[in-house]
Amino acid sequence: MRKKDNNSVSLAGEFAALSKLALQGYDANITLGRTKNVDILVSHPGTKKMYRLEVPCTRRVPHLGESGVFGVFPV
Repeated sequence: MRKKDNNSVSLAGEFAALSKLALQGYDANITLGRTKNVDILVSHPGTKKMYRLEVPCTRRVPHLGESGVFGVFPV
């Protein structure tokens, strides 16, 4: 298996966070490009207030292969 580059790990983390927000009913959009300190823009469904999220990502995960959203998967 080839080594994952940091950009791929960051994008995977951002999409994982985006999917959790969507499953909870939030209107969330990923920012593409080099928007400093903003990875995801979120609108609260009740108040319509906007939030900016930065998603910290690392390859070192305590339970690699387990996901609260998708269950256990092979790595």
